[in-house]
Amino acid sequence: MVGAIAERLRRAFPDRLDDTLASATAGAVVGAMVGTAVGGIERGDSPDELREQVRRALDLLEHGLRTLE
Repeated sequence: MVGAIAERLRRAFPDRLDDTLASATAGAVVGAMVGTAVGGIERGDSPDELREQVRRALDLLEHGLRTLE
């Protein structure tokens, strides 16, 4: 799954992502979504809470670790 996402990202942004950066980006997205979903399910979060957690995880990815300040 990560490999397919990385390949599509690399093709979509050939001037900005090489193979390494495309793989890192895909891994970060997949890891954030899986970690968020598993954590929320284990806590018993509601669907609305899960959506909010996914939004926060995507915000962290979009803006980088600066959002933790």
